[in-house]
Amino acid sequence: MTLKTTTWQGRNLEKLILTKDLAMKKKMTEPEIINFGPGGSVNFMVRYLPSGRKADLSLRQLGIRKFESLIRKTGLFKLNTVEPKEILRIFQELSPKKMYVYDREKKVIRAVERMVKNEVITVPVVATTKDMQKSSVDILGDIVVALNIVSRTRDKMSALANILFATKPGGLICINIQETPEGFKKVGHCIFERLS
Repeated sequence: MTLKTTTWQGRNLEKLILTKDLAMKKKMTEPEIINFGPGGSVNFMVRYLPSGRKADLSLRQLGIRKFESLIRKTGLFKLNTVEPKEILRIFQELSPKKMYVYDREKKVIRAVERMVKNEVITVPVVATTKDMQKSSVDILGDIVVALNIVSRTRDKMSALANILFATKPGGLICINIQETPEGFKKVGHCIFERLS
């Protein structure tokens, strides 16, 4: 399988910071965080990739990102992922208890495992391959991050239902959808709280 979605530093920074601010208002401490589909990029290209929102990138930066995407889709290269580390850095004020990372690409999971092994991530992490179109997970997160996932799946309804199910009652989910899902209330742009 070749990874179809990429990630880079700061891609979703605004949404993550807003989610953290909302979690702080709710006085969340030691949350369990679930990160679905963190995405990846070719390991040797990470330092060349731009930082920030896609809309803010220059033509040159978009070209570099496009080149990385083309060589990543060959499936020949080791991947890196920045999203789990970025999430933990942003949410560090809440003292996360544990992080669960799920991606259907084994190379992304191996990248997370390398970060844990090299002590880049010091919070306990469970990283597992999972196709969210097929089933949900058996744990519930206080904070769920699932950015740029649902739109890239064939069975969008199943993927969305399985991802939403992983949010604890009273928990927050940061996800790229506009309509408020049943059983949730909108609390910010792309951020929803699961009702009890």
